[in-house]
Amino acid sequence: LEALAVAYVAFAVDHSAHYRIMFGKRLNEDGRFPVLEELVTRAFELLDAEVLAGIESGRFVSRPRRELVFAFWSLAHGFASLALVRRIKVKRTLVEPYVRQIVAPFVAGLRAL
Repeated sequence: LEALAVAYVAFAVDHSAHYRIMFGKRLNEDGRFPVLEELVTRAFELLDAEVLAGIESGRFVSRPRRELVFAFWSLAHGFASLALVRRIKVKRTLVEPYVRQIVAPFVAGLRAL
């Protein structure tokens, strides 16, 4: 999960225009942009698969999968969004260690006891 969060935030920082289109206001309500929806869905499915694997292996607590996925996505998305508007200031070279540090307590809370 840490690697997914790092990739998500790095993508937002490195490709902010693409990130804002993909994860900003939903532009595909009427189906005009199927490729956009496919890309967003694929990103979501990566996270969903990782959470499912953690639950099935017993590494993560047994909770409703969507609940865990949305909680984690909200964490990564919130950090990325705040970094883009400079409410969180972090040098690009420090994004990975900083995101890992922020995500670590969340992941620790998912671990099955």
